[in-house]
Amino acid sequence: MPLPPLVIPTASRIPARLVGAPVPHPTSGYRSWRGRVEASAPIVALVINVTGPHASWTRTSHRGTESLEATILFSPYDGENRRITVSFGILDAIAVGQTFVDSGLTQPAPQLREFVTGELVDIAHISGDPICELKALFLARSDVASVRNGVWHAKADVAATMPEPWHTILTYGRTGQIKVAD
Repeated sequence: MPLPPLVIPTASRIPARLVGAPVPHPTSGYRSWRGRVEASAPIVALVINVTGPHASWTRTSHRGTESLEATILFSPYDGENRRITVSFGILDAIAVGQTFVDSGLTQPAPQLREFVTGELVDIAHISGDPICELKALFLARSDVASVRNGVWHAKADVAATMPEPWHTILTYGRTGQIKVAD
């Protein structure tokens, strides 16, 4: 079963956009992209890296702002720069996966686009073995509650209509991994 789509009907709809560009990395073979997510009101994010049969996820801290720093880093771990660790981060949340790409020159290339909060957003698709998909869910800061140690949970009225695994992901813990395929 692939990661199910998500649109939260009770979540606030705030327009946002992803902007950024590739940047040079000081370490040979590493490829990096830096940008930010801009919104008109404070937002928080859930960062997801779907690689093969697993999805790793992490939530940002509860301190939402109108501009969240975003990064994608390809870190090679072979001599040809084709076996890579893909790190996807927004603010202080990072999700990691590993894949094998066709070329050691493959660059992070997220979809620079506009979207609204409360919907799962496809950020980037890395064609590799296995395929690696970077996704994010942005919520208005007003749609989440601070719990402890900088962790946020979706408020009860926002979480009430969410199916699994989304309900658990957005109401329990700060990071985790789920199986999305056999």
